[in-house]
Amino acid sequence: MCKLDIFADEIEARQTVTARYAGALASRVLTPTVPDHAVSVWAQYTVRIPDGRRDEFAAKLKAAGVPTAINYPKPLHPQTGLSPFPRLARWLYRSAPRKKF
Repeated sequence: MCKLDIFADEIEARQTVTARYAGALASRVLTPTVPDHAVSVWAQYTVRIPDGRRDEFAAKLKAAGVPTAINYPKPLHPQTGLSPFPRLARWLYRSAPRKKF
């Protein structure tokens, strides 16, 4: 079977799964959102954890058999690669979603 033959069904199934994730996690972490005019294929599901609790949260997930990864241990805006682009770095910082836990 060609992957493209089932691609639309796979994307729809991923939307269902991520809706369940958001419903279960929204009160505990900052969950990702997708603009109304867009669709994500959810190659990864990234959540933001309250300050100081990331490692504890990841350890609990690991103990439950849920794989996790920290793709960006340091936020993008202070990374060296953005230093030649201070306006972009400031914009990234200001546009990052904030949530009090």
